Amino acid sequence: MVLAATNHPLDLDEAILRRLPQVFENGKPNRGDRAKIPKVILKDERTDDNIDFDHIASLCEGSTGCDLLDVYKQAAYFPVRDFLQYEKNGNIGHGEPFCDMH
Repeated sequence: MVLAATNHPLDLDEAILRRLPQVFENGKPNRGDRAKIPKVILKDERTDDNIDFDHIASLCEGSTGCDLLDVYKQAAYFPVRDFLQYEKNGNIGHGEPFCDMH
């Protein structure tokens, strides 16, 4: 048995397609599923309790789980970038903690 998967089925060579007699299409997740995906992706990560995953899911119509993973990875870098800019401006050691995560 051979199982193949792709995110780009239209790019597959016809010779390959002839050798794969069955095609199963797994569509993109709906809004409810997109809201659940972060709970799986981020289960071992420390996150803010106030993140509205349902709202984010509503903004990401047509996105796959992989697309959402990329969104959350990019979002994770924003505090790092902000901190580096804060440090670059000479603010280290002056005042309150930069990020209050509990």
